[in-house]
Amino acid sequence: MRIVIAGAGAIGGYIGARLARAGADVVLYARGPHLRAMQERGVQVRSPDGDFEVKPEVSGDLATIGTADVVFLGVKAHGLTALAPQLRPLFGPGTVVVSTQNGIPWWYFQGIGGELDGLHLERVDPGGVIASAIEPQRVVGSLAYFATDIAEPGVIRHTEGNRISFGEPNGTRSDFDPSGSPKLIRFPSV
Repeated sequence: MRIVIAGAGAIGGYIGARLARAGADVVLYARGPHLRAMQERGVQVRSPDGDFEVKPEVSGDLATIGTADVVFLGVKAHGLTALAPQLRPLFGPGTVVVSTQNGIPWWYFQGIGGELDGLHLERVDPGGVIASAIEPQRVVGSLAYFATDIAEPGVIRHTEGNRISFGEPNGTRSDFDPSGSPKLIRFPSV
C-alpha cells in the first residue's frame, strides 16, 4: 500500500514518520526548509516515548510521486484550497483521502441525507475548489489525539498522545479494495 502525506508538517510529518517506522511505503510531500532538511537527513522525531529517525521518500512535487492508495491531507484547513487541485496525479480509481484538518471539513455535509445534505460552506471551501478536486466517496475523516510541532526543519517534536481515529463520513464501515471503491483502511501498527 502506497501512502502519500500531502503536507508533511507537524501532524502529517509525524504520521508519515510513524508509518515509515512501521515499514509502510510512504512518501512525504513538503516545501521549503523542512523539505530540504528531510531530503538531506530524513525525519527526526523527538518524543517522550523515545526518539527515532526515518528516511522515507520525500518530494516537493506531487506530479512526480505517482498514484497512491491513501493520501493523508496534512495541511491546515486554510491551506487545502491551494493544495486540493494539485492532488489529481495521486488519485487512482481506489485512492482514499484521509482528512486531518481542524474544524468543520469541506465534506461534512456531503452524503448525510436530510435537509443539510450537500450544504456548501463558502468559508470552508471557497468557490467549491476542494469539493471539485476531492470526490466525497474518497474521504475518510479522522481525529488526531496527539500534539506535535516542528522543532526545526526536519525535526518533529511529539509532546503527547498517540492515537488517531478514522471513520467514513456517512457512518458506514466497508472494506478497502485498492482496485475498486475507496473505504476502510487497515494501517500497519504504529
